[in-house]
Amino acid sequence: MSEVKLYTLELTADELYIIRAGLDYSERKNKEEILDYRKYPERAENEDFKKWHVEEIETTMILMELREKLYNA
Repeated sequence: MSEVKLYTLELTADELYIIRAGLDYSERKNKEEILDYRKYPERAENEDFKKWHVEEIETTMILMELREKLYNA
């Protein structure tokens, strides 16, 4: 198991706004791609697409957690 490192960053309000906007955009894009994937179930047989799908879901979950932490800060 890998070690979890915690970091403390100081951000200006403008920097925080830009980070939140970027996370919102990335999350929205990933959700659209995941919904598109679900729309075409025949793609599930493609090995490359399966790998992409799993990675996208993991990335989206991480982005959602990070976004939640930032909004609750």
